Order: sequence, then structure tokens, then C-alpha cells
Amino acid sequence: IENACLFSLGKAGKAVHLMENPDSLANNIKHYHDILSFLDHKNVVDRFSYVEGLLEEEGDKKVSLFLNLLTHVLRSKLLEGTIDHRFCAKTLVKISDAGMLIKKNVNKRLVLENLMLSL
Repeated sequence: IENACLFSLGKAGKAVHLMENPDSLANNIKHYHDILSFLDHKNVVDRFSYVEGLLEEEGDKKVSLFLNLLTHVLRSKLLEGTIDHRFCAKTLVKISDAGMLIKKNVNKRLVLENLMLSL
């Protein structure tokens, strides 16, 4: 139940969906751990491979989930004081910009790879 609450990002319907669908919850946990790994390690090749995997799967849903979880992780680290607030603020703006560019139909691969370079 705790994981469902964490990954619902404050949305009650999403929390119910995650509790009823263990595969979806497992997918969220996987993305969460991948994001933590990105923030701890600066391996660009792994990040670009991850982007490739996001785009191969159901593109829009996976990309949206990734951007939402990345935002959530950065905000949590900012509140914990475990990350530089200037870096975090700049990155949160870049994530928001990436989401808007994707909605405007800009090439997802380019947008996500550019975002990965800034992490």
C-alpha cells in the first residue's frame, strides 16, 4: 500500500489502479530505481539506452510516467536536503520544458536525450 501511495503522485484513482494491478506497480518501482541510478551515476550511455527502451515501449505513457517520477524524485531529494537546490530547480524546469516539447510533437528521442545530458 505504501508503494501505491508513493507512486500515485497524490492521485487517488492512480493509487487504486496501482493496488489492483501489481504489474503496473512493479513497472513504477522499476522506473523509480532507474531514476535513482541516473542521479547517482553519470553514465550517458546507460541513460541513452534507457531512453531507447522508453520509446520502444508504449511511448507516450512510459515517457509521461518517467517525467512524472523524475519530478517526484527530485522534489523529494530537495525536501530531504540531499541534492543541491540550484541543480534541482534547473532540472525541474528542464523536465517541465521537456514535457511541453513532447506535447508539441517535438522528436521525443531528442528531447529525452537532451534531458538525460542535463541530469
